[in-house]
Amino acid sequence: MKQVVADYINLSKPRIVLLFVITGVTAMIMEGSLLNEPIRLWAIILGIALTGASANVLNQYLDRDIDSLMERTAKKRPLPLGKMSPNAALMFGLGLGVIAFWLLARFGTYLAAWIGMATIFYYVVIYTMWLKRRTPYNIVIGGAAGATAPLIGWAAATNNVSLLAFWLFVIIFMWTPPHFWALALVVKDEYAKASVPMLPVVAGEKRTRLEILIYTFLMVPVSLFPSITRSAGPAYTLIAALLGSGFIYFAIRMFKKRDNRSYYSLFGYSIVYLLTLFLVMGVTTLVVSHASAAESIPRELQGIGVDEHRGNQVDPNLTFKDEQGQDVQLNHYLGRGKPVALYLVYYGCPTLCGFFLNGITDSMRRMNWTPGKEYEIITVSIDPREKPVLAQAKKNSFIKLLGRPHAADGWHFLTGTEGAIKALTTQVGFKYRYDKESDQYAHVPVATILTPTGVVSRYLYGIEYKPLDLKLALNEAGSGKVGTLIDQLVLFCYHYDPKTKKYALYAMNAMRMAGGTTVFLMGSIFWLGYRKRRLTHHG
Repeated sequence: MKQVVADYINLSKPRIVLLFVITGVTAMIMEGSLLNEPIRLWAIILGIALTGASANVLNQYLDRDIDSLMERTAKKRPLPLGKMSPNAALMFGLGLGVIAFWLLARFGTYLAAWIGMATIFYYVVIYTMWLKRRTPYNIVIGGAAGATAPLIGWAAATNNVSLLAFWLFVIIFMWTPPHFWALALVVKDEYAKASVPMLPVVAGEKRTRLEILIYTFLMVPVSLFPSITRSAGPAYTLIAALLGSGFIYFAIRMFKKRDNRSYYSLFGYSIVYLLTLFLVMGVTTLVVSHASAAESIPRELQGIGVDEHRGNQVDPNLTFKDEQGQDVQLNHYLGRGKPVALYLVYYGCPTLCGFFLNGITDSMRRMNWTPGKEYEIITVSIDPREKPVLAQAKKNSFIKLLGRPHAADGWHFLTGTEGAIKALTTQVGFKYRYDKESDQYAHVPVATILTPTGVVSRYLYGIEYKPLDLKLALNEAGSGKVGTLIDQLVLFCYHYDPKTKKYALYAMNAMRMAGGTTVFLMGSIFWLGYRKRRLTHHG
């Protein structure tokens, strides 16, 4: 039984899966939001691992004919050794893919799940079935599949792919050719025997060594991008530069010596390089983020802020008092089929709350949406001593400032008991503290966006928001059912960036660039294949 389990693990190429997982985990560390949700984090890590394992198993299933002809694989891989049937391997690979999709969709996002499925499809169909047996640049184009873990990890956390995640993809993409070609130089005769057109077989050793050198010199500066964007700490810059210098040294040594020992040395170093690079990237990000947090938050304000509880259900039966002093449950406002902006303040606040409510009123004034029509606003006092008469006065003041009298039907100012306030603030992760000496509440200015059923959808931070950010957050919470077709198209183009706590277009631009590059590369392959067939026909 142990041997059977070992064979199936071997079929998944565990060392490759480990490297794939580490690059994905690094992206999630740099994004940061999943670090407070360990169950989700580990489930997504498992989903990333099974995505890589599924792709590898299906690759071995399709390549079993090639593997049986190559000495390097014929004596090591389970299928050429006859340790399991091809059908068993096929079902195992497909099963891993299904579980990976479920994990990424259930604990991450559907975007992450579909990127995972695209990874498997690209590696199995585009690379294994098509490119590997047709073009010497198979690994250049096909290597994109092995670089997607950062995209999956980031998308699982944010339902978005940021420029940083895309750049981590680029680092791995640029690393793949020199890493793989170094090994291909050693086993070129085996590839030739199996009729696989790897670059050393088709173009020769000299051309391959030159290509390795070119990609190395392109990859090293690309690896410094996280330093330029200050996504990783200064230590990363130094270590990445040292690692890159080592890579250049081994590449030049390989180029000059032209022997299997130098090829193997580069191949081995390339694995250490990528593993160390991403581990250092993750560790320095954690160190910098913790240091920044400790420096930026005064001791007396530590413990005040927001623990984001996206996906939490607010208790609709919590009871407060409205402006007229009537008991009212939250489901009175949550049952109207509209997204809700929840503002937690206190009406007697001498500074921050006034600035906050003034800022959001100004944002609403510049929106073409009106409370009560497209969305609801619930403003709740966190001070249990405050009464409905003060809530009514504040409502009158801000409705007048907004300049839309009919908005009074959709903007609600509530007060409540300490128990109700504590329950609500705990459910949305809002942390505050009362200071007896100043008789004030310390808290942060934040808008908590709820779905029409009261599920926490998004947080917006700051005293004032761009009208577009507020509208996009509400539209997102309403599942795209709020506003006009134009509003929904804008939501499609914009995504929330948890680093800036705002909606941004650049991520989509990055995806467009990736898509355009892929289309260009695929078109080039088609053209080269068509040209080759024509030349063969005329010849």
